[in-house]
Amino acid sequence: MRGLPGTATLAVGALVLGSVEARGQLPVTGRSVSQLSWLDVEMQDLMAENGLRAGLLAVMHNGVIVYQRGFGYYDSGENTPIPENALVRIASCTKAYTGAAIQKLASEGVISLEDHVFDLGQAGGGLLPHDPYPSLGDSRLRDVRVRHLLTHTGGWNRATAGDLTYEECQIAGDMGVTSPPGRNNTMRWILGRPLQFSPGMTPCGSAENPRGCYSNIGFLACGLIVEEVTGTGLVTYLRQNILTPNMWIPSTDLRQGRTFRADQPTREAWYDGGQNWCCFENECPGLRCSILVDAPYGSWDHEARVGQGGLVVSSTTMLELLKRYYVGAFSQQIGVPVSEPVNGSHGGALAGVNCRAWQRDDGTNVFVWFNQRNGDEDGDNYASLLAENIDAGLTAQTNWPTLAVDGFWVEPGTPAATYFGSYTVPFRGIPWAVGQMSDGSRANLKPGNYTYAGTISTKMRIRSPLGLARIGGP
Repeated sequence: MRGLPGTATLAVGALVLGSVEARGQLPVTGRSVSQLSWLDVEMQDLMAENGLRAGLLAVMHNGVIVYQRGFGYYDSGENTPIPENALVRIASCTKAYTGAAIQKLASEGVISLEDHVFDLGQAGGGLLPHDPYPSLGDSRLRDVRVRHLLTHTGGWNRATAGDLTYEECQIAGDMGVTSPPGRNNTMRWILGRPLQFSPGMTPCGSAENPRGCYSNIGFLACGLIVEEVTGTGLVTYLRQNILTPNMWIPSTDLRQGRTFRADQPTREAWYDGGQNWCCFENECPGLRCSILVDAPYGSWDHEARVGQGGLVVSSTTMLELLKRYYVGAFSQQIGVPVSEPVNGSHGGALAGVNCRAWQRDDGTNVFVWFNQRNGDEDGDNYASLLAENIDAGLTAQTNWPTLAVDGFWVEPGTPAATYFGSYTVPFRGIPWAVGQMSDGSRANLKPGNYTYAGTISTKMRIRSPLGLARIGGP
């Protein structure tokens, strides 16, 4: 079996503990921002009250990331503070990225939001060629259109039918394939099942605010549509069209999430999600789905969730999405480009993940993440509670900082193998830092003299926000 959290030893360079402001508080990483120090208190209090051991909070105001901090620990052994620029699974917040891809394809005329999703023999066909297994489970599947996927009105209801995208052992057994069965087989199997309501209906929500019924299936299909019509993997399409290096979003910070810890990048945080049955026949000894594993590392095929909940990003990447695209859940406008501040929100929840990203019409965008789950993405949970706790304070904030705190950090000195590039554990020396960054990176040089006489071919923005930094030869 591959390494599980806490079993792998990763070289992260010299470890420098973040600030611990009082006995018993969690370590804090990232640059301290005096004007927003009350956010530190809110995070520490909520995490202490709920036994949370890892969290991130980042705030953008008027297009500038002015607050980005990590709370708690990067590893299950609690030896290393979580860096403020950690990479993390964002669960269903992924849907806003997939929505942006769908909206761009629609704006370019490649698809229409009125297109039928599935080619099931209806007049005009559909976008996806998947054959239902073992046969068509509901004739109403012919009526599902792209806009229904965005608004959770495609006819699937997770609350009553369960989340069919997680029935991987059942799907593999029924179809006679190796578990996990992958996205295409999962989609075929789902097409052989009945819908819970007619496409376009809004049976959930309340009488005052009727809406569709939350389901992962719609955005599973959206991801498949992007790949079907472009011939490009979804993550590649996002990197080339939605959040690109020209927008100062490096590919290192927008990733396909991986199931197993051994396959994850060094900066990715650990996930505390209890145990569940392993669904990987080739990774777990014994019969399929009969071996317990740490749930975030093998109880589902994370790669197969790329369109619905599989992305791994940094706080910076999430805030940059909020600046550029609408993220409101259940809205047909999800993923539409924005040119001025809006109100929108999307949550995410997986075993080992609870997060929320929200936009405010006063120009403030916020992302909060924890490495434990309680509740679903569209209900009450740790992230929504933090949002409630800080909302009034954000409204009352008048003395906003203006210094950008995002980007990789570099300190002078003999190049050394440090892998976080965070404020607390920066890259050491420009030669090493350049090798760790990709096009679109922002590099913050801490004050001092840097020895470097080479050529930098990577597209990056270099700045020295804290004081004079000199770059010269030996």
